[in-house]
Amino acid sequence: MQSGPVSDAAIADSLKRCPTCGEVSSPDRSFCFRDGSPLFGAGERKVCPRCHGKYDSTFRYCPGDGARLVDRLSGDVEVERVLVMDGAMYGVSGLHGEESDRIIRGICPDCGDWNNWTSEGLINTCNGCRFAYYYAQDGFQKVLGPVGASGTLIPGQEYGPVVPKEKTPMEELLLAVTPDNKAHWIQKFSKFEEGKFNPSWNWPSFFLGPLRYFVKGLWQRGLAYGLGAGLVTVSMTRVFSEGFLLWHLAGSIFFGVMGSNDYYRFCLKYQGNIPGARKARLIGMICFWLLVLSPVILPVLLSMSL
Repeated sequence: MQSGPVSDAAIADSLKRCPTCGEVSSPDRSFCFRDGSPLFGAGERKVCPRCHGKYDSTFRYCPGDGARLVDRLSGDVEVERVLVMDGAMYGVSGLHGEESDRIIRGICPDCGDWNNWTSEGLINTCNGCRFAYYYAQDGFQKVLGPVGASGTLIPGQEYGPVVPKEKTPMEELLLAVTPDNKAHWIQKFSKFEEGKFNPSWNWPSFFLGPLRYFVKGLWQRGLAYGLGAGLVTVSMTRVFSEGFLLWHLAGSIFFGVMGSNDYYRFCLKYQGNIPGARKARLIGMICFWLLVLSPVILPVLLSMSL
């Protein structure tokens, strides 16, 4: 079946027009050949905060680097206030409803990252997608992008000051050994790195004791702590016959207090050696399962030796 001719109107709709100089470009172009401004097609309503790739509204994550896509702001967004940052003027717009609630809970409205902010004065920048938010007396306002002398958004740059951010060695390490809880450890480690007194509590270490150390890769410290706690508990139980549960609870509290601090030391040790950290965690996992399955493995080995 042969399709009919394409109308002139359809061809015109498929072309991309530069928002800065007005030059018309073909649909396959991503940037204007005259001034380099980014070009958006009619259906491209999402943008990648890392590579600046543009996609339609059905996409949620960037096919190139896996970053969560954010909504591209339209050019007619109202600028409520003009801020001067680093010598440049930026327009901001108020956040309302759910977006404002997410900011209050420490969640980025654009990428959903939690408690991963860099604060400079009244400006809070999400370290995940690099969108910035200004805190005013009447609530948070989103930094929309650069504005001109007239106070309106500069065409072609209306999706905000998105700047790719290189990962620190600590972030790379946490991605490698703790992929599901990176934001939690970045927040906790930032307090350790500031040198402040940080009494930290770790529930998994409290309940699992030295077994938690094996899971996180601290198998040497887990062995030392496990043997030490066992010897102390046995010796003190002989002195105080009814004190087993008391000394066992004391050991659990010790692991709960030291769990996060010891994991921080582990990450400092392997900060520039991610393969070494992965190897340590693999050894720890092997030790963990050997200990967990020892009630099954030991009888089998004994029966085979008889």
